[in-house]
Amino acid sequence: MKFPSLIPWKHRAGHIDTKKMQTLSNPVFLETVLAKLEHEGLATIPEVLERLIREGSQTDTSPTLQNLFDMDMAATCRLLRVANSSNYIKSGKHHVNSISDAITRLGNRRTAEIACSITAGKLFCQNPALGGYSATELWKHSVGVAMISRLIYAEQYGTECPTTDPYLAGLLHDIGIAVEHGFFYHQGFAEAIQNQMTNNTVLIDEEQKVMGLTHEDVGREVADHCHFSPDLTLLIGHHHHRCPPGQGRDFQRLFHVLKMADWFCAVLEFGYSDLGAEKDNESPLRESLLYLNLDLEKIEQFARLALAEIKQMERSGWFPVLHLRESAA
Repeated sequence: MKFPSLIPWKHRAGHIDTKKMQTLSNPVFLETVLAKLEHEGLATIPEVLERLIREGSQTDTSPTLQNLFDMDMAATCRLLRVANSSNYIKSGKHHVNSISDAITRLGNRRTAEIACSITAGKLFCQNPALGGYSATELWKHSVGVAMISRLIYAEQYGTECPTTDPYLAGLLHDIGIAVEHGFFYHQGFAEAIQNQMTNNTVLIDEEQKVMGLTHEDVGREVADHCHFSPDLTLLIGHHHHRCPPGQGRDFQRLFHVLKMADWFCAVLEFGYSDLGAEKDNESPLRESLLYLNLDLEKIEQFARLALAEIKQMERSGWFPVLHLRESAA
């Protein structure tokens, strides 16, 4: 696998643009976003995701996970498909035919990740695809970043539990793109995506030119409205920049893990990437490479692990056609 060489590159500023924040404070924009989320019944989804992650950390079988699949036939089919895939049926094991048996086989944590992926998919809506971008490709990218974040964190820090779950951080880091896609497709988002594809640039640069704000800004405001933890809100609103100064150890670890996972998905071409040509330049990652103490050998090891898990997820049926809601734009 070819990885780009390290060359000098100017980082984006690590501070938040106060002028941009003034734009976001305009109720005409922000309140419209939040009101539409409430109207579509989507504002509670992030809270549900955080609760699922907490349930996944329990050692006993979780009634909450059981109830979620009891009420969703499509989710139950996905759960059983994964539990009965070749990755989980070892020699002599039989197929499972119940939700409780599937949860027992997969374990609470993996079951919670499946539930989170299905639940998060409800944030994505159907609009015309643009080049390599579509809601389904964005969803695949989000699940991929979540999985690789969990993988890197476990490899680097073992069983230590951060204040914000790496899988959840990866799954929600681009929630701002999903919101823009769902509610502002014809109000600048489609043009920004098209420009990014044409120019092979970073999406936040094109969003800023066209819309005057970025998916980091939208994601941060939505996360704040939904009462995400401060660390998760800052991760969502700052993942394309350098690590903000003065943050605690848990935040710094998650920030750099997420940065690497986002880059891995871009290089491995798994789902949509908003990095454009920047994925071919390791220098924006220099800070994260140093913090995580990663060399080329370790990067290639993570790439092999990530590819293996992605293939396993695909064989297990994680990525059937996504049933997308209708756009409210």
